Amino acid sequence: MLLLFTLFVGDSAWGVNSVDSQKSKTPFAFDDDIAEIRTKIAANSYDFKVSSNWVVQLSQNLREGMRFRRYPGSVIRRLRERKLSDSLGSLLGQPLPSSFDLRNVGSGRSYIGPVRQQGSCGACYAFGACAAAEGAYNLATGSCDQNCVDFSEAFIAFCLDPFYTGFDGCRGSDYEYEELEALVKYGVCYEKQLPYNSAHRSCTSGLDMPTVHFTSWHRLPCNDVLAIKAAIYHFGVVDVAVATNSAFDAYASGIYEDTKTDCIDPGSGVCYYAPTDHVAALVGWDDNGGDGYWILRNSWGSEWGEAGYMRIKYNSAHVACAACYLTFTPKKPLLPQPRPVSVVTPWLKLLLDD
Repeated sequence: MLLLFTLFVGDSAWGVNSVDSQKSKTPFAFDDDIAEIRTKIAANSYDFKVSSNWVVQLSQNLREGMRFRRYPGSVIRRLRERKLSDSLGSLLGQPLPSSFDLRNVGSGRSYIGPVRQQGSCGACYAFGACAAAEGAYNLATGSCDQNCVDFSEAFIAFCLDPFYTGFDGCRGSDYEYEELEALVKYGVCYEKQLPYNSAHRSCTSGLDMPTVHFTSWHRLPCNDVLAIKAAIYHFGVVDVAVATNSAFDAYASGIYEDTKTDCIDPGSGVCYYAPTDHVAALVGWDDNGGDGYWILRNSWGSEWGEAGYMRIKYNSAHVACAACYLTFTPKKPLLPQPRPVSVVTPWLKLLLDD
């Protein structure tokens, strides 16, 4: 019975906002000031706080330049709806915990490094891709805490962009996640080989440096909470697109929510193309007794939000509409094989041994 409940539990048990429940709410606008945001939070009975942080203090042009996602030229031509991988499909039947956090696994081990800062460059897609890559690599190799890998966002944004039309340096990306395809085909180098500097936007070393290649990337079913949880739990950080606004920018603490819960693009009717303008990453979740949220990792530094993170309702800000993950296969086993269990991952061995 436990397994059946895990598989078929309804959205309300996880705290997923229904579209109907948000119809009476007042949406946030991009030009809301702090007082207007707080008034709307109170009127909507939301439970999060905002502040006049460094993002809010930027000019509107600079704020818009930090995130930009281009709509694909032709939905029919561009849509590449990737199916669930066989590995994730078979894992969907496995029970999942009510909460999980890659920053605190087992006895407090973290499988994701410090929060990054993209600055004024609109390369959020590179930071989302690197977070997914680092999470996948760390889980697959058992790298944690001070041994977490640090890949180069600059390599993705400035060295790989000439090979693809879907992303372009500081000028953002489209909805097709070609940056993840690039990590499979070309790989990515380490941060120490090509450090990120938002003011220095060029590929200084070319493609002649050693890179780490990923096995595959996969798009997750649109607005599927269970599938996203399974991907985080078994493969690591999930790359997601979000729809931001003034309240998102000013977020300081609490469980963020808004009216953007419907994963349908009004122009094409395609779920994956629900309007978004920024890329972030999910590192965990908490069902929270029916008030469920994702743990979202942003790339706006540790001064933003809850030390660089946001707790966000399961389908607010279109966060679950377009989600993807990477897989990584080590060339040789880096950890002893754990005793037989239903799911074999390095962090699970650590859990069992604690």
